[in-house]
Amino acid sequence: RSFHRPVGGGSRDLERQAARLGAPRASDAFTEDEHASLARVVPGYMDAVRASTSLRQAVSVEFRVQSEDAEHENARLDASLLVLSTLRRRARLLANMPTSNASSATTDGVRVQVTSSLLPAQTSPSDSRFVYAYEVEITNVGADEPVQIVSREWHIEDEDGLVESVKGTGVVGQQPTLGQGESFSYTSACVMKRIRGSMRGKYVVVGQNSKRVTEASIAPFALVPPGRASTTRVNDGDDEIIDEEDEDIEALTRDSSIKQ
Repeated sequence: RSFHRPVGGGSRDLERQAARLGAPRASDAFTEDEHASLARVVPGYMDAVRASTSLRQAVSVEFRVQSEDAEHENARLDASLLVLSTLRRRARLLANMPTSNASSATTDGVRVQVTSSLLPAQTSPSDSRFVYAYEVEITNVGADEPVQIVSREWHIEDEDGLVESVKGTGVVGQQPTLGQGESFSYTSACVMKRIRGSMRGKYVVVGQNSKRVTEASIAPFALVPPGRASTTRVNDGDDEIIDEEDEDIEALTRDSSIKQ
């Protein structure tokens, strides 16, 4: 049996997704457990990773040579299935991640624009701590009455597919009211244990005259290191993940403001 073709195909798919997100190497997307699992069934895997060998070469070379020994072939089949499952799962997770660190969405005249950036001074890879700031601007671009931001809801997803949902009252301790053409801006942060992720969510706004409730969408945007994200704003058509909108983040949170 030849196992290297499906394994090679799975490696190519993962390399393609990693490149889409700007990761230097596809193997960088694996967790420590995934590295250990692959190393158990692919001799020399970790040496190849340390030598910056391509993922395709690192995992598929083991399965190129066929064996006449049935027991050995069965063991290699089990190993190839484990490798292929790991590759496909990781590629699938990366495929669901947005590439741009900026997004924009307009719902019933309320526009929400967000841009994220890594905070190197507060980030510690050796401690699995990655801190991202996100700048938000909420604008009443077309509502026919003043609207008040009464609550928020965020969904923060890391590259392992783990999602943390966070709800809170208002934004940065306020419930601002925006007349037509006015904007409210603020900066906050989130903390993850993985280097890549994404955020999406909504703000609940209430019309001050009609009392109509609207859920203003926050379109998905990427949490990725500098140089790995597209700067094109995307329009909307259990790791520890902490929402710090209500925290005093020194040297981070700018004064919020309403602009005409």
